[in-house]
Amino acid sequence: RVLVVGEEKFQGRIVNAMRYKGPKPFEGRRVLVVGAANSAGDTAVDMCGHAKQVFFSSRRGAYIISRYSKGGLPFDYTTMTRLLNLLPPRFVEKIASRQLCRQINPELIGLKPRLRLLAASIMVNTAFHPCVGCGLIRVKPDITEVKENSVVFDDGSEIKVDDIIICGGYVPTFPFFNEQFVFREDGELMLYKRVFPPKIAAKHPSLAFIGLSTVKGPTTAVSEAQARWALAVMTGRRGLPSCEAMIKNVEEVSDQLRCLLQDPHRKNYITLANYVESMDEYADLIGCRPSMLKLLLTDFQLFKTCFFTGCVPAQYRLVGPNSWPAAREVILAAPETVLAGLRPAGKSSVPKRTLTSPLKIGCVVTVLAAAIFYLAHIFSRVAG
Repeated sequence: RVLVVGEEKFQGRIVNAMRYKGPKPFEGRRVLVVGAANSAGDTAVDMCGHAKQVFFSSRRGAYIISRYSKGGLPFDYTTMTRLLNLLPPRFVEKIASRQLCRQINPELIGLKPRLRLLAASIMVNTAFHPCVGCGLIRVKPDITEVKENSVVFDDGSEIKVDDIIICGGYVPTFPFFNEQFVFREDGELMLYKRVFPPKIAAKHPSLAFIGLSTVKGPTTAVSEAQARWALAVMTGRRGLPSCEAMIKNVEEVSDQLRCLLQDPHRKNYITLANYVESMDEYADLIGCRPSMLKLLLTDFQLFKTCFFTGCVPAQYRLVGPNSWPAAREVILAAPETVLAGLRPAGKSSVPKRTLTSPLKIGCVVTVLAAAIFYLAHIFSRVAG
């Protein structure tokens, strides 16, 4: 975990978030939560109404995202789409950061991010902002020093606290085997496609790391895709490049992410992953990636759902190994499914979402034009 200056003098408890089991041990106490991402927000909100006062400190700020977007659908379902994934990352970042700040401006509550959206911490929490607004959570700047019974912050303020909960600074370690096979000399993880250690996998692909990814999106879906690919490799249905090729790929991906994010404090760039890109990447390795062009020409209803709405894992059960006959129905019913738990009893329908925005209409026209051009090119070659 993160080490805080002067923590050895602190007379209260310093607890890591992984050991937090509930608010009961903190009843009536003044608690400082340190962090910026989901675990920090969830822990702080969970203690509201139990702790005497919850304080929240962040070194680099964070963007706060509500769990639900317009229309009541989950935020990740409406944003983790193939449509948005086609747009340039910097363009999406610029538009998204403006939109997020219009909904919940982190600067107003003292959590102004010091980094751009792609590199900054993101807290998905609907209740955090209201808890700050009613005083249940008091936001403080970065910690300068910890004393016996108090904490001093960058702005010179000092508060008395009974407990400190650290939510961040997680460092992967594997003490049960030789770590030189997994880490580079500079301490960075060396995992091909965030799964296989090249030095071991090149000879014996029997060790795979599943879920060791920092995903901007649903982590469990990416973990399932990693497990499917790892099993295909271990059973001999899929192969791996040479050790040199895998190491080169890891270094190239790390360098690209380092240039894109420009975060001097971050380590293990190789674990960072974009949800849709990662799912498609593993699907290509497995052989189960659906063709959007084929769906456009043969099943427009399914294409429209796959392209414009959330990229649900069932899309990768349409074709390839372990395909599922019911995958199409699951995809088409996804909007109904994600809202099933929110609907009042007796109401069985969800308002239909139409393609009315200029962006969606433009994308449809672009895709259709590309398909027509592609078919014309094929026919001309056949005729020639």
